[in-house]
Amino acid sequence: MCLISKQQFLMCDEGGIFIYGIPQLTSTPPTHPLEIQPIWSYRTDLTDLVDLSPIVWDPVMQCCTRPIAILCERSLSMLQLLPEPKHLYVYCSKRDEDCPSDSAEEWSEPETWVELCHYFAVGFRFAMGYEGVYLGEQRRFSLKTCTFPGLAPVTKGFAMDGWTLYPDLVGLGSFTVPVDQGERMCDISLDEESARILMMTEAGGGPRPSEKRLIYVSVV
Repeated sequence: MCLISKQQFLMCDEGGIFIYGIPQLTSTPPTHPLEIQPIWSYRTDLTDLVDLSPIVWDPVMQCCTRPIAILCERSLSMLQLLPEPKHLYVYCSKRDEDCPSDSAEEWSEPETWVELCHYFAVGFRFAMGYEGVYLGEQRRFSLKTCTFPGLAPVTKGFAMDGWTLYPDLVGLGSFTVPVDQGERMCDISLDEESARILMMTEAGGGPRPSEKRLIYVSVV
């Protein structure tokens, strides 16, 4: 759930994407719970929801003007907010009865991009997830990456009429990071501007005090 304006908030659950109006605030509590209905909705299966892209407010319009990426384990949705809510895009990993028949497409790989991932970082154009430990000659953390389609505003005269996507695909990838024996992943953060990630790891525990370490990695 997130605020998208002073009057509206966005909620995603297993049943789809919903926008609700915020009731008028009063100085006294209501005598009974207020029931509100969504003012806009898009029904789709989001039982495997991972996270949303960051919410950025326009200081003049006092609302979120940028489309929101809704990342699931098997799909990617792009929600346009202006000039009016519109579900732009769904990209599914494979065609089956779980995918909307009018929007199912093939991903470039058959498996789920975040299968078995436990920690995620989601930005405006990229997302990555920690997949696990690779036990080769050297212990490594394995991470998967997902590149969202680009977004370009569509204008009519001087007014924005929505957004368009380019290119019409989702890029998948992976990479590994060497770590010490016994290190475990604690958290992960993504800096899209510099194309770097920050990982927090932990080692030890039990009779030995645990130690945390920060790993800063450039993925370019």
